[in-house]
Amino acid sequence: PARFTLESSDQQTNEPLFVVGKGSVFHTRDCRHLRGKDNTRQITARMAQAPSLRPCKVCQPTFDR
Repeated sequence: PARFTLESSDQQTNEPLFVVGKGSVFHTRDCRHLRGKDNTRQITARMAQAPSLRPCKVCQPTFDR
């Protein structure tokens, strides 16, 4: 599987990341997949790098590949 590395550290990231429920896809705050969802949770950049998570293909969180 492809590995993605965030451009900045957890402390420097200015783009919050979110997951719906126990999902495996993370999104930016404005992603259409988050609209109307009340079971979202914010995750850290470090958490987003877990092998079990992948970036949303719609909102495409910023990454240095």
